[in-house]
Amino acid sequence: MQSTGVQGNEVLSYIFGILAIVLNGVLLASMYKERKKIFVTRISFLVANLAFADCLSGLFLIVLKQPIKEIEYTSDARLLTELPLIWTAFCASFLTLFLMAAERLVIVTLPLAWSTLLTIPRSLLCILAVWLLSIGGGVAIHHKRYYAQFFICLIVEISALCFIATHIYIVWLLQRREKHRMVVNQNSSQDTPCLPTPPNENNTHTHRKVTIVVTILLSVLIVTCVPYFVCLQMFTINNTFDKTLAERVNLEIFDKALVYTHAFLYVNFFMNPIIYAWRLRMYRKAFYSLVGRSTS
Repeated sequence: MQSTGVQGNEVLSYIFGILAIVLNGVLLASMYKERKKIFVTRISFLVANLAFADCLSGLFLIVLKQPIKEIEYTSDARLLTELPLIWTAFCASFLTLFLMAAERLVIVTLPLAWSTLLTIPRSLLCILAVWLLSIGGGVAIHHKRYYAQFFICLIVEISALCFIATHIYIVWLLQRREKHRMVVNQNSSQDTPCLPTPPNENNTHTHRKVTIVVTILLSVLIVTCVPYFVCLQMFTINNTFDKTLAERVNLEIFDKALVYTHAFLYVNFFMNPIIYAWRLRMYRKAFYSLVGRSTS
């Protein structure tokens, strides 16, 4: 019997979209309130850009995609701009995360030169490049929807898997360095007690914490986004490269998988600020400061 009314995937999409807007909005407001303390490092600008892109993803879902079809408002302008804008926000989010991952690689592979290479002005230029590339992706989606979606998904899948593999190695390498320094410090402290902690040791600990956060973000991206990307790629293959694919797939199951994995995709966008608050004390303190000021 044909179902009527609001579907489960529509409700989930609506909830996840609102969570993406609210949580990323709170993160951005917290960072802005403590901007003099927070925006002194490169990573903070990348975090803010990622939060802005994720907030846009939720906003475009609610305003343009309008997941609950029972209250959907259709217009020619909405249909024309829906996919390009949504995928522009997607690309900005993914590329910002990959930029954060690339910075981690530079820091570990070039320990003596990274501070010269990675500066705030260069990070801001990279953020500008991220948005230009993302807009280019949105334009490509507008003109060549199926091919552009297929290759964007493929690039994101390969990049995410490569970065997470390298970051697991980076975390292991930084842990080894930290343990080695602890052993060296213990041996030296026996000869010269009350020796202060070297700055390099604190830097290694900070780099390891941020690298773990980026690794978790990449893992969440793979778990939440790749299922939808695979379904979308199968749909694209059937409509472009191999139109017999539909004959070999249970279409009812595939249709359910496509709509529910699309809803699950938005978990990625509201999980990012939760991960920051969980793993990085600086953002927790900024949030507490914002909440304390709002309630006082």
